[in-house]
Amino acid sequence: MLIQKIGNYCKIDAPSNWEGLTIEEILKDKWMAPKKLVHTWRMENSILLNNEKANWKVPLQIGDSIFFPFYRRRLWIYTNSG
Repeated sequence: MLIQKIGNYCKIDAPSNWEGLTIEEILKDKWMAPKKLVHTWRMENSILLNNEKANWKVPLQIGDSIFFPFYRRRLWIYTNSG
């Protein structure tokens, strides 16, 4: 399994034991990711599969490149209303 940091994303090339699993199954069953995080990533279309918006129901193939937004920061801008 090859893991790289590319910008705000963590790129993971799907290993052989992920073949046939969906992104949803990896996040929920293998990694036990929190429901809120999974929901946020799904609604924002944040996860990419082979540099395209990921379909969460499509089974992965060996060597597919999955991009997870692990390094993204949320910026909160506060205004001075005084």
